[in-house]
Amino acid sequence: MRGAPGLDGVVYDTLAADTVVEVDGWGPTVVDGIDWYLVVDHDANLAGYVAMGSGEARYLELVPPRCEAGEPDLAAIVRLTPWERLACFGDRLLTVTGTYGCPVCGEWAPGSWEPYWLASPMNLNYLGWPDALSLHLPPEAGLSALPNASIVRVTGHFSDPASTTCTIELGSWSVGPVVAELWCREAFVVDALEVTGTDPDFNYPPDP
Repeated sequence: MRGAPGLDGVVYDTLAADTVVEVDGWGPTVVDGIDWYLVVDHDANLAGYVAMGSGEARYLELVPPRCEAGEPDLAAIVRLTPWERLACFGDRLLTVTGTYGCPVCGEWAPGSWEPYWLASPMNLNYLGWPDALSLHLPPEAGLSALPNASIVRVTGHFSDPASTTCTIELGSWSVGPVVAELWCREAFVVDALEVTGTDPDFNYPPDP
Protein backbone atom coordinates (compact mmCIF):
# COMPACT_ATOMS: atom_id res chain seq x y z
CA MET A 1 0.00 0.00 0.00
CA ARG A 2 1.56 3.28 -1.16
CA GLY A 3 0.92 6.95 -0.54
CA ALA A 4 0.60 7.64 -4.27
CA PRO A 5 0.04 5.53 -7.38
CA GLY A 6 3.28 4.30 -8.93
CA LEU A 7 6.41 2.43 -7.94
CA ASP A 8 7.90 5.63 -6.50
CA GLY A 9 5.04 6.10 -4.03
CA VAL A 10 5.99 5.92 -0.35
CA VAL A 11 5.21 2.47 1.04
CA TYR A 12 2.70 2.62 3.90
CA ASP A 13 2.34 -1.08 4.57
CA THR A 14 2.48 -4.56 3.06
CA LEU A 15 -0.93 -6.21 3.17
CA ALA A 16 -1.19 -9.88 4.02
CA ALA A 17 -2.91 -12.28 1.66
CA ASP A 18 -6.69 -12.40 2.17
CA THR A 19 -6.80 -8.86 3.58
CA VAL A 20 -10.18 -7.38 2.65
CA VAL A 21 -10.04 -3.78 1.43
CA GLU A 22 -12.67 -1.46 -0.01
CA VAL A 23 -12.01 0.37 -3.25
CA ASP A 24 -12.42 4.12 -2.91
CA GLY A 25 -12.38 6.83 -5.55
CA TRP A 26 -13.29 6.45 -9.21
CA GLY A 27 -11.40 3.47 -10.55
CA PRO A 28 -7.81 2.76 -11.50
CA THR A 29 -5.01 5.24 -12.12
CA VAL A 30 -2.42 3.96 -14.59
CA VAL A 31 1.17 4.72 -13.54
CA ASP A 32 4.28 2.77 -14.62
CA GLY A 33 2.02 0.69 -16.84
CA ILE A 34 0.12 -0.65 -13.82
CA ASP A 35 -3.49 -0.12 -12.69
CA TRP A 36 -3.48 1.36 -9.16
CA TYR A 37 -6.56 1.54 -6.95
CA LEU A 38 -7.14 3.74 -3.93
CA VAL A 39 -8.30 1.35 -1.20
CA VAL A 40 -9.22 1.46 2.48
CA ASP A 41 -8.24 -1.23 4.98
CA HIS A 42 -10.84 -0.61 7.67
CA ASP A 43 -9.34 -3.12 10.13
CA ALA A 44 -5.95 -1.36 10.14
CA ASN A 45 -7.39 2.13 9.63
CA LEU A 46 -5.20 2.61 6.55
CA ALA A 47 -5.81 4.07 3.12
CA GLY A 48 -3.49 4.12 0.13
CA TYR A 49 -2.84 2.87 -3.39
CA VAL A 50 -2.33 -0.78 -4.32
CA ALA A 51 -1.49 -2.38 -7.65
CA MET A 52 -4.09 -4.51 -9.39
CA GLY A 53 -1.37 -6.71 -10.84
CA SER A 54 1.67 -6.95 -13.06
CA GLY A 55 1.92 -9.14 -16.13
CA GLU A 56 0.02 -12.35 -15.46
CA ALA A 57 0.10 -11.84 -11.68
CA ARG A 58 -3.00 -10.45 -9.96
CA TYR A 59 -2.88 -8.92 -6.50
CA LEU A 60 -6.56 -8.00 -6.09
CA GLU A 61 -9.73 -9.97 -6.66
CA LEU A 62 -13.39 -9.39 -5.91
CA VAL A 63 -14.66 -10.85 -2.66
CA PRO A 64 -17.63 -13.16 -3.32
CA PRO A 65 -20.81 -11.28 -2.34
CA ARG A 66 -22.22 -12.20 1.07
CA CYS A 67 -25.78 -12.78 -0.12
CA GLU A 68 -28.29 -13.99 2.47
CA ALA A 69 -31.28 -16.17 1.75
CA GLY A 70 -34.79 -14.76 2.06
CA GLU A 71 -36.07 -11.20 2.10
CA PRO A 72 -33.52 -8.78 3.59
CA ASP A 73 -34.39 -6.22 6.24
CA LEU A 74 -32.71 -2.82 6.47
CA ALA A 75 -29.93 -4.12 8.74
CA ALA A 76 -29.08 -6.90 6.29
CA ILE A 77 -28.82 -4.44 3.39
CA VAL A 78 -26.59 -1.90 5.15
CA ARG A 79 -24.21 -4.66 6.27
CA LEU A 80 -23.30 -5.18 2.61
CA THR A 81 -21.01 -3.04 0.49
CA PRO A 82 -22.68 -1.13 -2.36
CA TRP A 83 -21.30 -3.61 -4.89
CA GLU A 84 -22.60 -6.57 -2.85
CA ARG A 85 -26.08 -5.05 -2.75
CA LEU A 86 -26.06 -4.85 -6.53
CA ALA A 87 -24.68 -8.37 -6.91
CA CYS A 88 -27.13 -9.89 -4.42
CA PHE A 89 -30.34 -8.11 -5.36
CA GLY A 90 -29.96 -6.87 -8.94
CA ASP A 91 -33.03 -4.80 -9.80
CA ARG A 92 -35.56 -6.79 -7.73
CA LEU A 93 -38.07 -4.90 -5.61
CA LEU A 94 -37.20 -4.75 -1.91
CA THR A 95 -39.30 -3.45 0.98
CA VAL A 96 -37.67 -2.25 4.20
CA THR A 97 -38.71 -0.20 7.23
CA GLY A 98 -36.67 2.32 9.20
CA THR A 99 -36.46 5.83 10.61
CA TYR A 100 -36.05 8.60 8.06
CA GLY A 101 -33.64 11.46 8.65
CA CYS A 102 -30.10 12.39 9.57
CA PRO A 103 -29.38 14.45 12.69
CA VAL A 104 -25.83 15.47 11.80
CA CYS A 105 -25.74 15.58 8.00
CA GLY A 106 -24.49 18.30 5.72
CA GLU A 107 -22.06 17.92 2.86
CA TRP A 108 -21.03 19.44 -0.43
CA ALA A 109 -19.33 17.60 -3.28
CA PRO A 110 -18.00 19.66 -6.21
CA GLY A 111 -18.57 18.59 -9.76
CA SER A 112 -21.38 17.84 -12.18
CA TRP A 113 -23.64 14.84 -11.46
CA GLU A 114 -26.30 13.83 -13.98
CA PRO A 115 -29.04 12.91 -13.54
CA TYR A 116 -28.61 14.78 -10.28
CA TRP A 117 -31.27 12.89 -8.29
CA LEU A 118 -29.52 9.58 -9.01
CA ALA A 119 -25.81 10.39 -9.33
CA SER A 120 -25.15 13.11 -6.76
CA PRO A 121 -23.55 12.08 -3.43
CA MET A 122 -25.19 15.17 -1.90
CA ASN A 123 -28.27 13.12 -1.09
CA LEU A 124 -29.48 13.46 2.50
CA ASN A 125 -32.50 11.15 2.31
CA TYR A 126 -31.24 8.60 4.82
CA LEU A 127 -33.08 5.61 6.24
CA GLY A 128 -31.77 4.19 9.51
CA TRP A 129 -29.05 6.64 10.55
CA PRO A 130 -26.19 6.07 11.41
CA ASP A 131 -26.11 2.67 9.66
CA ALA A 132 -28.14 4.07 6.84
CA LEU A 133 -29.40 3.36 3.37
CA SER A 134 -29.43 6.41 1.11
CA LEU A 135 -32.77 6.83 -0.69
CA HIS A 136 -32.88 8.30 -4.21
CA LEU A 137 -36.20 9.84 -5.20
CA PRO A 138 -36.92 9.89 -8.97
CA PRO A 139 -38.75 13.09 -10.04
CA GLU A 140 -41.35 11.20 -12.05
CA ALA A 141 -42.48 9.32 -8.93
CA GLY A 142 -43.73 12.56 -7.35
CA LEU A 143 -42.00 11.79 -4.03
CA SER A 144 -40.42 14.33 -1.71
CA ALA A 145 -38.30 14.48 1.42
CA LEU A 146 -40.07 13.58 4.67
CA PRO A 147 -39.98 15.04 8.18
CA ASN A 148 -37.07 13.76 10.24
CA ALA A 149 -38.00 10.98 12.71
CA SER A 150 -40.67 9.54 10.38
CA ILE A 151 -40.89 5.77 10.52
CA VAL A 152 -41.13 4.79 6.87
CA ARG A 153 -41.93 1.65 4.91
CA VAL A 154 -40.00 1.92 1.64
CA THR A 155 -40.17 -0.14 -1.54
CA GLY A 156 -37.39 0.34 -4.05
CA HIS A 157 -34.67 -1.22 -6.18
CA PHE A 158 -31.04 -1.02 -7.26
CA SER A 159 -29.80 -0.98 -10.87
CA ASP A 160 -32.25 1.65 -12.10
CA PRO A 161 -32.49 1.94 -15.94
CA ALA A 162 -31.53 5.63 -15.70
CA SER A 163 -28.05 4.49 -14.62
CA THR A 164 -27.09 4.07 -18.27
CA THR A 165 -27.37 7.85 -18.70
CA CYS A 166 -25.21 8.81 -15.70
CA THR A 167 -22.31 11.22 -16.21
CA ILE A 168 -19.92 12.49 -13.55
CA GLU A 169 -17.47 15.35 -14.09
CA LEU A 170 -15.09 16.48 -11.37
CA GLY A 171 -13.63 19.77 -12.52
CA SER A 172 -11.70 19.12 -15.72
CA TRP A 173 -11.81 15.33 -15.26
CA SER A 174 -14.69 13.13 -16.40
CA VAL A 175 -15.32 9.81 -14.67
CA GLY A 176 -15.35 6.98 -17.20
CA PRO A 177 -18.81 5.92 -18.39
CA VAL A 178 -18.49 2.36 -17.03
CA VAL A 179 -17.58 3.59 -13.55
CA ALA A 180 -20.25 6.32 -13.62
CA GLU A 181 -22.92 3.78 -14.58
CA LEU A 182 -21.83 1.39 -11.82
CA TRP A 183 -21.94 4.23 -9.26
CA CYS A 184 -25.55 4.96 -10.23
CA ARG A 185 -26.57 1.29 -10.40
CA GLU A 186 -25.53 0.95 -6.74
CA ALA A 187 -28.05 3.63 -5.72
CA PHE A 188 -31.32 2.55 -4.04
CA VAL A 189 -34.18 4.13 -6.00
CA VAL A 190 -37.54 4.51 -4.26
CA ASP A 191 -40.73 3.30 -5.96
CA ALA A 192 -43.10 3.93 -3.03
CA LEU A 193 -42.95 4.97 0.59
CA GLU A 194 -45.42 5.07 3.44
CA VAL A 195 -45.07 6.88 6.77
CA THR A 196 -46.22 4.52 9.52
CA GLY A 197 -45.32 6.52 12.64
CA THR A 198 -42.77 8.69 14.42
CA ASP A 199 -39.61 7.50 16.14
CA PRO A 200 -39.52 9.05 19.66
CA ASP A 201 -35.80 8.21 20.02
CA PHE A 202 -34.71 10.17 16.96
CA ASN A 203 -32.81 13.24 18.11
CA TYR A 204 -32.75 16.33 15.89
CA PRO A 205 -30.92 18.55 16.36
CA PRO A 206 -28.42 16.36 18.23
CA ASP A 207 -27.58 17.01 21.86
CA PRO A 208 -24.58 19.35 22.32
